Amino acid sequence: MNFTSPLFLIGFPLVCIIYRKLPGMPQGMSQHAAQNGPAHSSAAYNGAARGILSRQSFLLLASWLFYMGGSFKCFPLLLLVTLITFLGGIAIEKARSEQSGRAGAILALVLVFVFGVLFFFKYFGFVQNNLFHLIEINSRGLLLPLPAGISFYSFQSISYCLDVCRGRRGAERSFKDFALFVSFFPQLVAGPIERADDLLPQLKSCPSPTGSDTRTGAFYILRGFFKKIVIADFISVYVSALFDAGRYSGPVTVLAGILFGFQIYADFSGYSDIALGAARLLGIRLHINFDSPYLADSIREFWRRWHITLTSWFTDYVYIPLGGSRRGTAVHVRNILIVFLLSGFWHGADWHFAAWGLYHGLLLSCSILWRKARREQTTPEVSFTLGEQTPPEVPFAEQTTPEVPFTRILHVALTFLLTSLGWVLFRASSMRQAFSMYAGLVRGWTDPGILRVAFITAGAPLGAASLVRIALIPVLLYLIRTIPAAQQSEDKSGRTELLEITIFLMAAAILVSWIGNLAGGTGNDFIYFQF
Repeated sequence: MNFTSPLFLIGFPLVCIIYRKLPGMPQGMSQHAAQNGPAHSSAAYNGAARGILSRQSFLLLASWLFYMGGSFKCFPLLLLVTLITFLGGIAIEKARSEQSGRAGAILALVLVFVFGVLFFFKYFGFVQNNLFHLIEINSRGLLLPLPAGISFYSFQSISYCLDVCRGRRGAERSFKDFALFVSFFPQLVAGPIERADDLLPQLKSCPSPTGSDTRTGAFYILRGFFKKIVIADFISVYVSALFDAGRYSGPVTVLAGILFGFQIYADFSGYSDIALGAARLLGIRLHINFDSPYLADSIREFWRRWHITLTSWFTDYVYIPLGGSRRGTAVHVRNILIVFLLSGFWHGADWHFAAWGLYHGLLLSCSILWRKARREQTTPEVSFTLGEQTPPEVPFAEQTTPEVPFTRILHVALTFLLTSLGWVLFRASSMRQAFSMYAGLVRGWTDPGILRVAFITAGAPLGAASLVRIALIPVLLYLIRTIPAAQQSEDKSGRTELLEITIFLMAAAILVSWIGNLAGGTGNDFIYFQF
């Protein structure tokens, strides 16, 4: 479901109104039920609020209708994955309670089914094309449309089954609640990837939104639309011009990576903000997916701030089971490379996505090896196995030392440059194009007109207003990052008037940009819809 589509812009306000009219659990009771389960709530609530006309039933229906509105043919697949993982969770819990030893086998069957569905729709054509190329058959592989959100709801369902098998949680017995967990519409298509322990209790209680929820949710949505419509859609014209230039040089390649970095951040974090805001207007709290990633001063810090829920998923279900950092440096580096290779392929079925993942894996591995070498030169290695409790596994955390501001600025700038160069791999249409762009890094630095030629050839506007707007993009992203939190402290800070002016200007910019996109036909779907 596209948040900028008429279906959402008209339908979501109606969903909010109807949702709030239906019987719900008061805030105090909802917190009690979230901790102890619906069985501990009052009988009156169970009778009125969990029946056919309950908020859960209404949200499930709305979620399915929203999904069918954008991807009707793929809805049976969503329903099938939901049913298999629901029944699988119950079967796994039963096998664990009977200690029959079949829990692992049942989990394996569920994983084979879910990953098999994901592989067939997302990777089968890619594998087929590569096999045809190896055996020199001049034919194209099977090209299937990618079901909307399949990478996200597959991972969310799998994490639930893995947690049940590990004994971290019990199996959910209500198909309605579990189906709502899998298909909750604000985060169904492009995340955040939620865990059952965090989201299911909220969906079971469906608490009434507070005034703070309403204000914060509205601000998140406003910020998300601003990022998407005012920044991401505007800059996409220039990104396309640079990547389609054909004649690549150092300035073209570097600027292409930088501008696409801003585009994908504004686009994806904009979607996440709208998802957080939409859920918050319904009284549901989702995880923050981005935390100012371009202010990171290292690659490790970048991945603690970028697509946080995906990083957490790979950490808990791939990195740690492989051994994490506990089995020596070589195994540690191997595990990092495996995780980032899988992360690259998760984003897309092509070699340039895999190369992007390996690029970040290599950067992170080099960072770890460098820090390890520095520690061995300055301090003796500390062992955590001498009768002490082993510290928790935090693969992307790092011990930092106080830095002078200038040193931190240099580290942030270097990290930003490295991630920007990596975005060239991500955005390129093929490895051939990526190599061509990287090869151009050594030329063109003395030709200031080469960027202008690329923009003019693609028909991108080059007026003073457009250039100023491009230059202001990082400033705007920096300034709007704290708006949802700022509104909560406006009375204390005494900046109510300034905040209201900011909100008005943002809303006006969204409206003007949206009308301009409609008139020029330049609006785009969210980038992560293709994953």
